Amino acid sequence: TAEDYLFVKEVGTVFNSEPSAKVVFYDGTEDTITVDQIIDGGKSYDAVKSEDNNPATKAVAEKTIYKFTKGSSSYDLEVVAEKAGTSATVKKDVPSISAQTGEAANGQATNNNTVFVDVENNNSWVGYKNVSSKTGADVKLVLNSDNVAEVVFIYGNFTSDADAEDYIILKGTGYQAEKDKNNKTVYRFIDAYYANGEKVEDLYTASETLAKNAKKAMYLIEKRDGDDYVQTWTPSRSEEHTSELQ
Repeated sequence: TAEDYLFVKEVGTVFNSEPSAKVVFYDGTEDTITVDQIIDGGKSYDAVKSEDNNPATKAVAEKTIYKFTKGSSSYDLEVVAEKAGTSATVKKDVPSISAQTGEAANGQATNNNTVFVDVENNNSWVGYKNVSSKTGADVKLVLNSDNVAEVVFIYGNFTSDADAEDYIILKGTGYQAEKDKNNKTVYRFIDAYYANGEKVEDLYTASETLAKNAKKAMYLIEKRDGDDYVQTWTPSRSEEHTSELQ
């Protein structure tokens, strides 16, 4: 099942032996783990950061899916048959992934049980009807016995496309400048709501111009960047009508 897999984002350690790895699990959570063994073809190898021509060792590969077993203080990672795609499109409500290159270039089926993991933003969705649309993505995936994607890890410099129901209401134009995890200045809207009336606490843009020009209105978010920040949006209801939604 999808819960059995993790994705290695980065490998790093002071020593070649006992490598640490930054990984993302099926639910989008991220952790740094210590890797003890690599299992490949039923045989166990001591994990190392990089290949050292020792037949008893095997390097932990970045941007790779592994099946994992958790021990008391470290993990064993098992090599699995994964498929890859670059410049891929993941579209909400479409039961397949298309990619320009890689094994998924001719399209790869997904279903309501496929788990989609946004590695860059630590998000996860179950089912093609729930996933947030992405374009220009790199993907790694594992198939089930029916050749349907069981889990899809989405990474790279992709764009998140807004879905049709991605409406936001600004009841006020206030915003707050903050630093994100990469120390980049971003702007959080402090009076934003979903169309159902639920307050949005994490609506950000990296564009100061977009933040300054925001008005009290309902907006349709058209594009988000790879950090899930609003890139472009279109007012769909003017300020005079916004009061009806307050």
